[in-house]
Amino acid sequence: MSSEPVNIAPADETNPVPIPNLLQQERRFVLNQPNCSALHEQAAKELLQGIIQDEMGPFLETILKSDSTTISKTFQKIVPSQLVSELSAKNKEHIESIQTKLNDAIENLGETEVSDLLRTKALYLSKIGAEKALSVAAFEEALKKQAGLGSKIDLRLGLIRVYQAMNFMAVRNFKEATPLLLDTLSTFTATELLSYEDFVTLTAISAALTLERKDMKKKVKILMLRCFSPPSAK
Repeated sequence: MSSEPVNIAPADETNPVPIPNLLQQERRFVLNQPNCSALHEQAAKELLQGIIQDEMGPFLETILKSDSTTISKTFQKIVPSQLVSELSAKNKEHIESIQTKLNDAIENLGETEVSDLLRTKALYLSKIGAEKALSVAAFEEALKKQAGLGSKIDLRLGLIRVYQAMNFMAVRNFKEATPLLLDTLSTFTATELLSYEDFVTLTAISAALTLERKDMKKKVKILMLRCFSPPSAK
């Protein structure tokens, strides 16, 4: 797993930013599974590295409180005692900096600059794992400003299907997920959710659970080809 920090790029609806970083949730999940003890050391190091790089103060605080009795001791042992307070200070400073720029933009600049800064603030809150209500409110404010500019969000059908499929997978509705997964194999671009390799793996699992044998045989060749031939970047 890569532990590169997540950079907040300028607004660009054609290139979704991987925020929140779902790899961090995956590592957190692994560390809460006693049966995955062989993976705990690596997951703990990568989780901590990602937290520090992306200044995820609220996320770390949530883990230490909510998962205190379940998360692996391997992670708890390597977390510096002062890290929460250090990250909280950085978060406060960064948010105040964005807010200062936003106030200036409201007073002296145009709607485009205001919209970009609202989006930057919302993405930062989501990136660091701030309280859900705060992040949602920030995104709603940013979207309202975009709507005021007459901006239209281009939600490609393929991308929507991927999100729908992931939602069906999350609630174990594999019958609904399978056709969506298969339909989007050749056009998959939602790398902010998961890697293409993981997407193919989930597609194969879902197909195996839901397709009839005769239908599965037709799809296996396609799945194997996709494993070795990821879609070209658009």
